[in-house]
Order: sequence, then C-alpha cells, then structure tokens
Amino acid sequence: MRHKPQMTLVGDVRGFDGFILRLPANTDLADYRAAIVWCESFGQFISATPLGRR
Repeated sequence: MRHKPQMTLVGDVRGFDGFILRLPANTDLADYRAAIVWCESFGQFISATPLGRR
C-alpha cells in the first residue's frame, strides 16, 4: 500500500457494529481527506469515508 507512510494508525477495530475509536492527541484532521478501515492481517481494504470540511 503506497500511501501507508502518510497514514496514522488510530486503533484496532474489534467489530463492525458502530465502533468508535479515539484519535491520537496530536492528530489534526485537516491533514487528512478520508478515514480508511484496513485489515492488516489480510492486507485488505475494508471501507473508507471522506472527512468533511467545516
């Protein structure tokens, strides 16, 4: 995955029923365009959503 060096690992997802993860304290959302769910174990893309601009 060529973009991985620019990504920030937020945490492990344990299930897909309304999960919520806390961002690291120094994370500035203005630096990112999307949130991506990626499976490290299988090297697979799961889902993504654009981050809204306010």
